[in-house]
Amino acid sequence: MTRKGAGEAGPRNLKAVAADAASVLAALVAGAALVWALSLSGCFEASPSQEREGSAAEQSSSASFESVGNDEMIVSVSPRPELADGMLRVNFVVVDAEGAMAERIEVVQGGNLVYASEPVQPGGRIEWAEAPAARAGRATATVYAVDGQGRDFGNPVDVEMQVEAG
Repeated sequence: MTRKGAGEAGPRNLKAVAADAASVLAALVAGAALVWALSLSGCFEASPSQEREGSAAEQSSSASFESVGNDEMIVSVSPRPELADGMLRVNFVVVDAEGAMAERIEVVQGGNLVYASEPVQPGGRIEWAEAPAARAGRATATVYAVDGQGRDFGNPVDVEMQVEAG
């Protein structure tokens, strides 16, 4: 007499185990490919904003990377800037990398421009921006590459923000 228990390896159980193993393997390969692609883009490089207290360790930074012609747009801007006394903590960093170019940032909230920077050279940053019209809530930061004559160049990059009262 043969008894079929839950622990026996029948054809149905082997197929389920094989399918689960294939799913886990596919997820691991996809994860490794993502980490590899991000490492090539420079998203794991330390930026000057990570050197000061209370920035990268406490705030999530979103890094934007976009190729613009032969040059690169590599910046970091806080997706959750703090608002205190008319100042907005944007933590805008232009990474100093080979091929990097000057960048500028505009912050728009409710259709109104609340901050616009001058061009920031590679290696430079804006930690706090004077933005008396900014309020807690949603905003969009638009980053523009700037050419040698100070004109906007290429395609701008948008970063959605959630401004938080400090």
